[in-house]
Amino acid sequence: MQLTSNHNLFKRLYLPSGALLLCHTFYKYYNKVLPLLLLILKSFILFSQPTIVQTYCFGTTADDYFTDAIITNDQNLLALTFYGGSDGDATDFDTLSYPSILMKFDTSLNLIWQVGFGGSDGFTTLEDIIEFNSEYLLAGISTATNGTFSGNNGGQDIVILKVDSNIEPNKYVIQAQSQSSNFDLIGLGLVGETKRWLFELNNYGDIINANVISSLNDLTTQDGEIFINDNHTITIVGCGYASSLLFPSPEGHSGFEGAVGYINDSLELTNMSQFGGTGTDFLSTHTEDENKNNYFIGLSSSLDFDLPDNYNNGSASDYWLMKTDSNLNLVWSMNFGGSTMDGELGGSHFYGGLVKLNSSLFFFGKCPVPDTLPNYDITCGHQLGIPFIWTTDAWIVKFKLESSPIVTNPISNLFSVFPNPTSGQISIRYSGNHFPALLEIYNTIGQKVYSTEIDSMLTELNTSNFKSGPYFFTLIINGEIISSSLVYVNHKNN
Repeated sequence: MQLTSNHNLFKRLYLPSGALLLCHTFYKYYNKVLPLLLLILKSFILFSQPTIVQTYCFGTTADDYFTDAIITNDQNLLALTFYGGSDGDATDFDTLSYPSILMKFDTSLNLIWQVGFGGSDGFTTLEDIIEFNSEYLLAGISTATNGTFSGNNGGQDIVILKVDSNIEPNKYVIQAQSQSSNFDLIGLGLVGETKRWLFELNNYGDIINANVISSLNDLTTQDGEIFINDNHTITIVGCGYASSLLFPSPEGHSGFEGAVGYINDSLELTNMSQFGGTGTDFLSTHTEDENKNNYFIGLSSSLDFDLPDNYNNGSASDYWLMKTDSNLNLVWSMNFGGSTMDGELGGSHFYGGLVKLNSSLFFFGKCPVPDTLPNYDITCGHQLGIPFIWTTDAWIVKFKLESSPIVTNPISNLFSVFPNPTSGQISIRYSGNHFPALLEIYNTIGQKVYSTEIDSMLTELNTSNFKSGPYFFTLIINGEIISSSLVYVNHKNN
């Protein structure tokens, strides 16, 4: 099927000085303080970053890239690729112009089979794969009017390809960027401004719900992935603003941030967590492991906060891989890629997919092919042979996940209390999606001095009746301590 419009783009905890007092009173009040101490220690003993063990390139001397990847039911890897030229690895598809290729690999990255989609008079970029019992639903954009797709009404149409007719009825939520106000977007309020377009399809390809999200202050129209969790929560991985009025980043962050947004059944943005630093950062795709830990891939030029390093010293973007727990607390973060002046995307959009299988992560994306190889993590490519003009190859990177413990200091994006220190009114921000949560406040000898339910993202509390001193503000979900912040109340007169 095709959805038609004029233009669519598919798409901290730390140990304070009060820790000495905590240790002094520990044995007497262990039943209250012990969970908090264990939480602090848990935040410092985490897992090391993964290491790159294999890289492979596919493509032509033009721009090529992977757009998505999944694990198949038989524990192999399935990836979508776009070829921008007709030489190199594209010679097997000479009847198609700028095609999308569906490729299957084993876990050693040996190619098992491949098949092409598209037409002879336009380009086709399929960007998403969904698998149902070895049958596939593919979605993307195309300008072709023949071949795999027909009925294009002009420009870039969103195309959805159902490979087999035996898919069980389900709900599909798709996002795109659009400036259109006609055809399928009539009545959504799009006039000139590019917005994020969300629409829900039934099993027959009919639009049954739709909405647009403005990008002025919160979740931007930057490339990103949409997925539905086991609890049916709709989540978007993308880009936000550190200075967002509704969902601000931790103090000190600035500019564009990697963002994880939550969407309700009416396709409205209800909550968002942000990660990054003082450079330009965004997240684009995601996978998770059997314990519901999250792995995100994006791009970053930051050198601080959630980012450890940058091959270009911040002058261009590196690929950014990070892990969080199920509550979006940062576990580790790393950069990888090369050092070309245009960054890892070669001045274009982010395309790619991330999958985890056993103890390995596989990234299917793209890399600029530099004049000289190797270049940091880029060791292969179809070189054009013209100095300082770089094309991109479809790039596979295999990471080995390590299990040796390291010392780190993650910043919690789930729970924050500010201002800190405080002399009166205080704000508690909770960026999770489990409501209601419980807030309990303890003094340093383990006595609970306050307790309340949190049923919204922002809770206000007056501490004027608290005695001056340090307090543990503790977030509890389903009886388990999730996060804790040490807050200093400082009244000058008591």
